[in-house]
Parts: sequence; structure tokens; C-alpha cells
Amino acid sequence: MDFETLLSRSPNPYIVVDRDLTIAWMNDAYLRATMRERTDLVGRYLFDAFPSEESSDSYKLLRSSLDRVLHTGSLDEIAHIRYDIARPDGVMEQRYWSATHTPQLGSDGEVEFILQHTVDVTELHGLRKLRDEAGLVGRAKAVQARYFDLAREAEWLKEVFDQAPGFIAILDGRDHRFIVANQAFREMFGIANPVGQRLSDVLPADAATPFAGQIDEVLRTRLPYIGENIPFDLHADPQAADAQRRVDVICQPILAPDGTSSGVFVQGHDVSLQARARERQRELIEELNHRVKNNLAVIQGIARQTFRSLPGAGKASTAFVGRLHAMAAAHEILASQDWEPVALGQLAEKVIARSSARDETSRIALDGPDVFIPAQMTGSLALILNELATNAVLHGALGREGQVTLTWSPDTAGGASRLLFEWMETGCRPTDTPVGPAGVGTMLLRNLLPSGAEPPELDFRPDGFRYRAAFLIG
Repeated sequence: MDFETLLSRSPNPYIVVDRDLTIAWMNDAYLRATMRERTDLVGRYLFDAFPSEESSDSYKLLRSSLDRVLHTGSLDEIAHIRYDIARPDGVMEQRYWSATHTPQLGSDGEVEFILQHTVDVTELHGLRKLRDEAGLVGRAKAVQARYFDLAREAEWLKEVFDQAPGFIAILDGRDHRFIVANQAFREMFGIANPVGQRLSDVLPADAATPFAGQIDEVLRTRLPYIGENIPFDLHADPQAADAQRRVDVICQPILAPDGTSSGVFVQGHDVSLQARARERQRELIEELNHRVKNNLAVIQGIARQTFRSLPGAGKASTAFVGRLHAMAAAHEILASQDWEPVALGQLAEKVIARSSARDETSRIALDGPDVFIPAQMTGSLALILNELATNAVLHGALGREGQVTLTWSPDTAGGASRLLFEWMETGCRPTDTPVGPAGVGTMLLRNLLPSGAEPPELDFRPDGFRYRAAFLIG
């Protein structure tokens, strides 16, 4: 069927413009309605052929309708628009129109041409009595104004979505068809316009299948899905430079008024660079940890050999190695947690298990809330715990039939965050009490506290020993 001939003979006015709004064709009815010649229009920019001030409502309404067709690929209508045209004598004549804009898509799925069906409603507009009695034109204007407001709101939201730093998409719940996809989404997946396409048409199968399953789960449960550092294959070729990405994503169900899920709102960020940086940091930390452990082992070996050559240095060697084990325990915890603050309870258990008190843990009670020690304080506190445990075995409660209680609690009085720390030994007979505060261990207990800490209390009592300290942790 020859559609061009059919439209040419139609009594209804038709005009065709390309995606640049250049006039490509019009029928005779359109020429009669606009009082123009074909040679005056073909090949001209639409708004040059029919000029209107860009600040006018006429221009804004017509341009907005055409832009919506170009952006969405969907039909758009103007119920009522004033658009003045020039008569053959050059005088502008006031006209009112109703128009329908229908897109014609090319092979790439993009809008190639727009067919405008125009109806001159000037006479209807001029029938004031009919308007007064039926209110037809007034209602049409009201509907048109409301539609224009809604269209502007939709365009504003689209612009906000497009400018968002993360990728955003809205998918229909029935067949996973894209309703909205912002610029970040289009750039990330290398797709000019996924709107109207299914998820399986946009993403590689290895990525689309599990993602579609997750969307179905969100639709079924009506609960959001939150994923962090999720691997995502962008290309079917796994060897492509950017084949695999890491994304943080949230899929939020869109609920209809009846409570059912009508679609899914997808929002996320490409965190591939951060993931690679974390992986590189992890590799460097592992290498550093390996070297530190090797150095500690070398130091321990040198110390044993050195002390072995010194008469009567056995106790000193044992004490030194014990302190070295405490430092190693602290380092292992820090390394496993990327040098983040360490839980005091975890540190105490680890150090005591490495000390000479490791066989007496059943007589050591740990009591305190979750308190985290800054990384820079962990080594000093590990040495203090080792010294307390070792002294308890050699001179105090753990060398007899006594008990040890380690307690700690935070103190925020005065606005500062302090830690109150107490080591209490009980059950020692008077003859079991340490000789006095004169050894190297005692010196370490007094001097190893973090900078700015209050002087500790060392109480050598007849029935036991108490060590109390308070220091800032934040």
C-alpha cells in the first residue's frame, strides 16, 4: 500500500520532521491549513518556518511535546495550543490548534521522524457561546495546563535522575522491562537507550539471570535488597578490560495502591576502583605482616642465642621472649582487622593465652563491655597484660591457689572517653606476696601506659595485688 499517496490525499493536515526538527514532508491539507507553499517549507527548520518567541507559551508547549517524543520514543499529544501563523500578506493571524506527534523509529530503535497530525480548532475556540454552555474549551485548557505541569515535573525528575552520580533504573515488574535508565546507567553499560528493552536484552546472560532472580525476590517479598561489593560481568567476553565490575546496589520495590509490587527501583554505585584499592591494600598488609612475623622470629632467635651465652640469664631470656610473644599477639590481631581498633577482651584473651599463664586461664576472670582500643595503644597494653599475667604466675595468685579478675569499663565524665582498667589478684597468703615494687616488670607496668595516662596504682597488699590504670581511648 502506498501510504504517502494515501496521506497526501487525506483531508487531515499532516507534516513530517526529522529528529533535528527539519521539515521533510507535508500533505496538501497541511499547506492549505497553514497558507504556505511546499517549496517554502521542505528542508527548513520547523521553528524557522513557523517562528515563535522562545519565551512564549506557544513555543514552550510545542517544543516540549516534540522533545518528549524524541526522548521517550512514545506518542505525545497537545490538546490545545495557540500558535499564530503568517498570512500570505505577512500579517500574523491568531490560530488555535490540537496536535498529535507520532514517532517513527529507525533500525537502531531511535526516533528517526515525527509525524504531526494537526487540527485547526480556531473556530471552536471562537464559539464563546458554546464554550460558555458546554465549557469544552475551558476544560481542554485546564486539562492541557495540568498535563503541561505534570510533563514539566516529569522532565525535572528525569533531569535529576540523569545528574545523579550513581546509576539509577526503574524496571517494570511484569517482564523486567526498563522504564527509566539515567545517564550513569547508560554509560556504565554502554547502551544508548535501554528504555523499553528487557533486562535480558541489555545485560550479558551471566549477569542478567542472577540479577533477574534477585528482582523477582524483591517483587515477591516486597522487601528491599541491599548488596555490597557485588561482582558484575558487563561483557560476554571475560577478557575485556572492564569485563567485571564491583557494585554497591539497592533494589527497592515500588508498591501500587493495593499493596502489590508493580516494579523495582534500582540504585547503585560502581565501586570497582575502591575494590581494587582494597585488594591491593590487603596484599600489601599481608606482605608487611609476613615480614614483621619473620623479623620477630629472627629477633627471638637472636635473643635466645645471646642469652644462652650469658651465665644465669635464663629468667631474662624467658621474660624477653614472653614480651616478644605479647607484641606478636597484638600484631596478629591488628593485621587480621586491617589495623582497626581492637576489642580489649579479645586482646586480653590472646595475650594471656601466649603468656606463662596459659595453663591457668580457668582462674582468670575477664569482665567488661565491648571497648575498642586504638591501634597505636594495642602494643603497649599487650605488654602490660603479659607482665601482669607473668608476675601472677611467678609471684602472685596464679603461682598459688588464688584467683585473678580483670575488669574494665568506659568513663565519659568530663566529655573525654577514658578506659578504667583493673587487675585484681586475691587468695595469696602473706608469705606469697611479691617482695616489692623494684623489678623490671614493675617498671614496665608504670611506664608503658599511653601518653597522657594518669600514673597507675600498684598496690602490693598482704592478701594479693591490685593494678589500676585510667587512660584516654578517644
